[in-house]
Amino acid sequence: MSDREKVLNQFKRIASVPHPSGYTALLSKVIKSHLEKKNFQAEIDDYGNLRAVIPASKGCEDAPAVILQGHLDMVAESESGYPFDFEHEPIQLIIEGDKLTADRTTLGADDGLGVSIMLALTDEEDLEHPEIQLLMTVDEETTMGGAEAVDASWLDAPYMINLDSEEEGIFTLGSAGGARIEGFYPVERVEKEGEIVEITVTGVTGGHSGVEINRFGANANLVLAELLDGRSFYLDSFEGGKRDNVIPKESHAKVLVQDAKTFIEELKDKAEQLTSVFSYTDPDMTFVFSMEGNGKRAVLDEVETEGMITALRYVPNGVIRMEDGAVVQSANLGAVQSNKDSIKLISSVRGNSPEFLDMMIDRVSSYYYSTGAIEEVSDYFPAWPYKRDSELVQILKGVYEKMYGEEPKVDVIHAGLESSFFSEKNPDLDIVSIGPTILNVHTPDEEADLQSAESVYGFIKEVLRTIAGHAEPENEIEIYTTSGERLSAEDALLSRKEGAPDCTQCEDPCE
Repeated sequence: MSDREKVLNQFKRIASVPHPSGYTALLSKVIKSHLEKKNFQAEIDDYGNLRAVIPASKGCEDAPAVILQGHLDMVAESESGYPFDFEHEPIQLIIEGDKLTADRTTLGADDGLGVSIMLALTDEEDLEHPEIQLLMTVDEETTMGGAEAVDASWLDAPYMINLDSEEEGIFTLGSAGGARIEGFYPVERVEKEGEIVEITVTGVTGGHSGVEINRFGANANLVLAELLDGRSFYLDSFEGGKRDNVIPKESHAKVLVQDAKTFIEELKDKAEQLTSVFSYTDPDMTFVFSMEGNGKRAVLDEVETEGMITALRYVPNGVIRMEDGAVVQSANLGAVQSNKDSIKLISSVRGNSPEFLDMMIDRVSSYYYSTGAIEEVSDYFPAWPYKRDSELVQILKGVYEKMYGEEPKVDVIHAGLESSFFSEKNPDLDIVSIGPTILNVHTPDEEADLQSAESVYGFIKEVLRTIAGHAEPENEIEIYTTSGERLSAEDALLSRKEGAPDCTQCEDPCE
């Protein structure tokens, strides 16, 4: 069986079992049963996380253990108008050469493909490897509650490779922290008579709010609010987006007006302007207008309507701060929900340091409070700080350069990773995140590269072989004198013994 077949077979098993966030219990049991049939020890904790141990191969028992980690849940998104029951229906896979997609739904390659790479190792018979601990968490896409609930005893190893990154050749060594902030706006409705108009913004590119936020594209909720600004109408409802961490692709509003045809014609002029503004980032963005006829409706009065549209237009959203070309602070108005008594705005905020994250939480919470909302902060997760002296990354870089003939890119990302919780529970744990190339995550256009998955699987096997035979990284550490002369490790040691100055006393110490 080829490496690709090993990985793809595991992914097919995962895709055949419904597993959106909050509904992963069956998949955990299916995988546990598979592992136990292979005679590997496996257990599921009270939260639903799954852990299994693959013992070290003969002669490699003294090598340092490696945790391979991924998450079982997937984002449940389908094309507009396509009724798909993620809780009961399996994902319908489409394979075209190296391209793996799903039929009008999210694929679940985030992170089903990472978990498949982990599970494919159970089919290896001749691979030399250290002890491998497989850790599969749940609810990563919603609250990261699974990672938060993992017991520290499950993190008793020197190395962890997280397989939840989405671009081959990039090693992630740190990630943003984040939180969900909701603003509840109480509303009072009054009965008015007029014509009902429904306005829809659709075709926005959207995407993951921690990955695609740097595209500076449209947010359907804000575009719709901008379209409605300055017009005379009564707001009936405003709905857009489903999740705080997804840039909304579509948004809808129903309004009551006196002359529907004239109102729509006025909106069309501004719609053309907005289409032009976002023609580069969101070329498929379109506006749809429909009339529902005349009648009475309980709506927001003029003052509350204007206040709601203003609150939507000016909520902090998008990239807030960048450093060295990278996003370090952002906000995303991921969802707006209407009911009889309130309108709720749901934001995701991120920061790549504790300080940046605290600033974002304060900024968005204060905005909601100052505009008349009741604010609530939840689903907090910490930042994963960059470890400059990572031994694991040196091992991975050495293997990568041998296999690919080039250096990998080392990165700190703005998305959130479960590694932040693991690092908090075990600060000594050396973590690197990698993964195969996956495009358009969290959308029905999600696409996985099977050639990349095969390559990453081969890379993981070579890393395990290296760790099994070489507990220390192979890369030689370069040491220089203050005058710039390069020393070998042996010369440096002799120099230190002969009375070299204490580096801690240096006025300009090396980093």
